[in-house]
Amino acid sequence: MNQHIIDEKIRTLFDQGYCIIESVHDAAATEHQEQLLYAEWARRGKQLLSGFGLGIHPLLELVPDIAPYFDCPAVNIVLEAAFQDHPKLCHAGARIANEDSALNIGWHHHYNWNADLVYGRHKIERVVVNFYVKGVSPSLGSLWTIPRRVGEPICPPLDEPNQEWPGQIEVSVPPGSAVILDTALYHTATRGHAPGMRYHWGGHYQGWSNHRPHGEDMDMEHIFSNLALLARYPGLKRLIVSDD
Repeated sequence: MNQHIIDEKIRTLFDQGYCIIESVHDAAATEHQEQLLYAEWARRGKQLLSGFGLGIHPLLELVPDIAPYFDCPAVNIVLEAAFQDHPKLCHAGARIANEDSALNIGWHHHYNWNADLVYGRHKIERVVVNFYVKGVSPSLGSLWTIPRRVGEPICPPLDEPNQEWPGQIEVSVPPGSAVILDTALYHTATRGHAPGMRYHWGGHYQGWSNHRPHGEDMDMEHIFSNLALLARYPGLKRLIVSDD
């Protein structure tokens, strides 16, 4: 990814609260990711995916073989530019859903700090990165956002989290793509109109120099201590182990 594209992604992230990095994983990788996540669902008895569906947390402990896919240069280089710092992986999880899942999981954001401090800010402190195994579309299930600039306040346009909101934007991406979302961005997911499984996985990231704890932080000791894995995937190691 050249500098012009990186700069464009950063402008988009700061101007609308999210940006898309298309097709960061190829068909073989997404097939393997689907197999891994499906196996975790099967391990739990293929429970009914009603409501939110199945949330898998902590992902790296429950599905350790997905760890290498976090070593994603196309995403990590954009995060480094956004933070002006090396990115740190603070949380890892996944969601599995299908036609039995909720029509709308509910508008929400992940800004766990004092929301009053968002107004007038010039920097994004933390993001969520979702990797969509099969992509996002009306048939599979849609991602919706309320675009916002980096320094705008966090203000829901309505009090009802399961309704359509004015200004909502539908986001569609091809299989194997990543969506980077400012944690201050309101977003939701809706059920697709076609049957089938829907998978996404990913994590929360912030810069290594940002030591502020967050309510969704996870203990990464189980992956931190896997020296063989970290040696094989240096990009993953940089997300888990500080250079200091």
